[in-house]
Amino acid sequence: MKRFDIRHTAYHILVALYFIWAFVFAALLAMAISNTIGSLNANLAGMFPMWILMNLVMGSALFVVIRMFRSSELINRTVRISFIVLAAAALGIMAFIAVKA
Repeated sequence: MKRFDIRHTAYHILVALYFIWAFVFAALLAMAISNTIGSLNANLAGMFPMWILMNLVMGSALFVVIRMFRSSELINRTVRISFIVLAAAALGIMAFIAVKA
């Protein structure tokens, strides 16, 4: 039986957490834009920017920790590109919410 490499296992656990975060964050962004464009729920409209900002900070922390492993694989490239796209979308949606409100 092979010994488990703890560093390798931790890397893959962090990447799995990142992709779970990315899916949940994308759903949050979709809900925020849907609430802004469609029927405006005043209770949620004030909370979405805080939730987006908090999730962006948490995703940034995951991104930084994953980047600390310095692996140059396809996974890292995918994480980097998806993070840039989600961060840009989050900033754009927050600006849209601010303009629309």
